[in-house]
Amino acid sequence: MIFVLILIIGGLTFLERFSFIALAGRVVLPRQVREALRYLPAAVISALVLPSLVYRGGEYNLSPLNPRLLAALIAAAVAWRTRNAVITLIVGMMTLWLLQAILP
Repeated sequence: MIFVLILIIGGLTFLERFSFIALAGRVVLPRQVREALRYLPAAVISALVLPSLVYRGGEYNLSPLNPRLLAALIAAAVAWRTRNAVITLIVGMMTLWLLQAILP
């Protein structure tokens, strides 16, 4: 029974995703929808990353001494200044490791 449910859910997921490919050239989205979709990647990455920065071990850590939050702020500044993803990742990880080593 579980195997049948997995196949059904997998098939529905495939059809849902395939519909975007199949309808790509046939459907014209309204201008407002196209403009709103420009912000989707930033919204998704923010929703995935932010909880890991401030929520740890079952509680929120909004302290100014939160190493993850500080490293993320520094990485965001580097990303804004350099516009280079590799440099941002390197500086962010090095900052995180350094802060985790020196902060309580």
